[in-house]
Amino acid sequence: MGRARDIANVLSSSTNIALDSELGLSLITPTSVSVTSGSGSISSTGAVSFTSASAISLNGCFTSTYDNYQLIYKFTSTATGALRARVRANGTDVTGGNYSEMNVTTGTGSGPGRQGTLNGTEWNFMNLLTSNSLTLNLNFYDIAKAAPTSISGFGIQQSVVSNVIGADHSVSTAYDGFTIFATGGTITGTVRIYGYRN
Repeated sequence: MGRARDIANVLSSSTNIALDSELGLSLITPTSVSVTSGSGSISSTGAVSFTSASAISLNGCFTSTYDNYQLIYKFTSTATGALRARVRANGTDVTGGNYSEMNVTTGTGSGPGRQGTLNGTEWNFMNLLTSNSLTLNLNFYDIAKAAPTSISGFGIQQSVVSNVIGADHSVSTAYDGFTIFATGGTITGTVRIYGYRN
């Protein structure tokens, strides 16, 4: 009863209620999605679903409207391998040797480990384990600007492995898309893209 009264008081008052976009995040709808070895679709709200994909590419999702973005993936993998990624421009992956990353990994039965790449042709975010559910949260900084792109994020794999990720792409170019792919098997799940309010 108290909750209903509180809601009624808010609705009858002159207090402004902040929208999601005013609080800092706006859900972005990509202009298209491209899936290798599987299928993908974009819902009316902007969420992207993909099934049995070896790669999922998002196009037209980064613009000058926002400086920074957040991508949230939830998926399962069908085989062991690595989860890798690249930026995209005009529907094409960028493959030059300008990708660097460092990961700190912890897992059950082992201590923390580190792995990293300097000036590679793709980012290597984490290792995949068969049939594990995984959440990957990535923050992109200045990806749609003519400036180097930086990434911070984390991945959690069914309470078995967790990764803290730091990465950059050193070229001062604006990018409008992003590809994530598995080096073994396929991935099935969803991804949502949010722009941080400037």
